[in-house]
Amino acid sequence: MNIVFYSPTRARAQQWEEKLKAQGLQFKAQHWNTDSTPAGVGDADYAVVWLPPEQLFQHHTHLKAVFNVGAGADAILKLHSLPDHLSVVRLDDEEIGSKMAEYVLYMVARITRGMDHYATAKAEKKWTPAPYAYFSDWPIGLMGLGKIGRQIAGLLSSLGYPINGWARSPRDIKGVTCYHGSDQFTDFLGASRIVINVLPLTDATTGILNMQTFSRMPKGGHIINIGRGEHLDETALLQALDQGQLAGAVLDVFRQEPLPESHPFWTDARIHVTPHISGATNLDQAMKQIAAKIKALQEGKAISGIVDRRTGY
Repeated sequence: MNIVFYSPTRARAQQWEEKLKAQGLQFKAQHWNTDSTPAGVGDADYAVVWLPPEQLFQHHTHLKAVFNVGAGADAILKLHSLPDHLSVVRLDDEEIGSKMAEYVLYMVARITRGMDHYATAKAEKKWTPAPYAYFSDWPIGLMGLGKIGRQIAGLLSSLGYPINGWARSPRDIKGVTCYHGSDQFTDFLGASRIVINVLPLTDATTGILNMQTFSRMPKGGHIINIGRGEHLDETALLQALDQGQLAGAVLDVFRQEPLPESHPFWTDARIHVTPHISGATNLDQAMKQIAAKIKALQEGKAISGIVDRRTGY
């Protein structure tokens, strides 16, 4: 059995190889080099990748499945060279959702409890408690009610935050006021002081965090984007902040990563930047899961996590 690996960071791909072998999986490894495409047709049976190039699928034409080392498969699905018949498999690791929920909880508390105020107060050696923060004053809206969105909603709801949720189709989730479809999007936004985006990236959701969306939120609201950078209209965000329609933003994903040093987000105190770490992958668990799925496929068994190309997730 042959497996081809690709990551923009070669050392990371080598880690994947080592951890798969540690699971007892027997295979010959190949590491794709973006500087040169080998001649002929590749013999890999499976691909384990993150942000793969077009040429990989043009060369390896006999793949049985491609495993995406992450929850979102949009970077693979947009490749023109991806064969229609090839199964794209995403991680369905519970820990990714838990880590993202943990990240969101921290950022929500930072906003609602005014934690930046205390950093300033400490620097000025001032003992100045902020007013009490009532949960009921901070209704939170979740854009996306898939597995990760539901985990986040459950955590925040358990603390007492009013939770709204918006999805493409109807949902019925305990503790969540659910909205769906374009007809209910405006009502959802108007009811949400903090909007958290966990939508998958599709043609329909690209650029959904735009001026029209921001203008429908209560004045002085906040956004938290842990979906994809392409969800956000960056110019519109800066305009909404300058106009006071938004008070702040937390961004973990960007159209260009790493974020260029010259980007205005770095120096804007209203925008909290993190380097795509909200749903950091536990490599041990990820490779254990991929190894088990490859073994299952080799035995002709069904696996979970196959991406539906019609929906993008």
